[in-house]
Amino acid sequence: MFLCSYRHLNLTILTMRAALAVTLLSLALLGCGKDADDAPPGSGDGAASDNGGTVVIAASGEPDILLPPLVGSAVADAVTDMLFDPLAAIGTELNTVGDRGFQPRLAERWSWSADSLSIAFHVNPRARWHDGAPVRARDVTFSHALYVDPATGSPIAANLASIDSVTARDSMTAVFWFKRRTPEQFHDAAYALVILPEHLLASVKHANLKSSPFARAPVGTGRFRFLRWEPGTRLELISDTANYRGRARLDRVIFAFAPDFTAAATKLFAGEADFFETLRPEQLVEIAKHAQLRTVPYQSLDYAYVQFNLRSRDGGRPHPLLGERELRRALSMALDRERMVKNVFDSLAVVGVGPGPRGQPT
Repeated sequence: MFLCSYRHLNLTILTMRAALAVTLLSLALLGCGKDADDAPPGSGDGAASDNGGTVVIAASGEPDILLPPLVGSAVADAVTDMLFDPLAAIGTELNTVGDRGFQPRLAERWSWSADSLSIAFHVNPRARWHDGAPVRARDVTFSHALYVDPATGSPIAANLASIDSVTARDSMTAVFWFKRRTPEQFHDAAYALVILPEHLLASVKHANLKSSPFARAPVGTGRFRFLRWEPGTRLELISDTANYRGRARLDRVIFAFAPDFTAAATKLFAGEADFFETLRPEQLVEIAKHAQLRTVPYQSLDYAYVQFNLRSRDGGRPHPLLGERELRRALSMALDRERMVKNVFDSLAVVGVGPGPRGQPT
């Protein structure tokens, strides 16, 4: 994810969208178990197949926590995305406006009120938590209350500000009520809010969630279950074979931890991992030296920007130069944005045309 913010030199007009993030993976992506001695049945060293296997992901860092409302790192986000489901997921077109670009997850269907100020989500009756308990509308109302409670301290709470309340119409239907109509109100309800198990977390005080056992060994609804977390070494997930969306095509996913970005990439180049999500432009040269590796570009909603520092060092007065709007405008117009993007991202980004990613319709 090429999302960069430069603290002191900010150019509001210079908004660069990372149009092509790059994934680096082994050609034998789905079958490269590095520790086959304790791999589950079906994993091995062969090529990809429908019969499972183990994939090792090089991770630049270790998760801070595995509880979605409190996740604060990219690695933790990647792990929890595999463990938990929202009500609906963003589709391949990356359209987050309205609901046409979304695919069902825990909600098998949904319906809008005539005034668009409420959405009723009908929970898939086949959905189960990894401990076997059924998913119910009460899990949805519980999750919303947990996210927005100040005691929880979730950084996501601000994204749910347009939601007035969530109620359970019946055991399988949760209704979101909105304060106002917005282009992304469906996104906020269906995707920003990850559904959590009431039966496992109701007894935990929200202020204590971060230190709860669940935060490091969670129970979700995703296609993968939590298996174990070895601090400083790796985290393992296994396929939820009875998942309501069908069994995953892999038996196991291992996140192999590295202390930083360079060390994580080195794991892949050394054959110690099968997959690394993003690369820096300068590493594209290194890939050519490894015949067993290939890159796969994919669309991303991430964008980077540089912004003018409008305040002096003490923060109380306008900057003596950049505080002038006319000077900022002149500097922005004088910059060669195409060359700046090329210099920072090589061929992996394009110049933005507005304050948001091109992949997000407005």
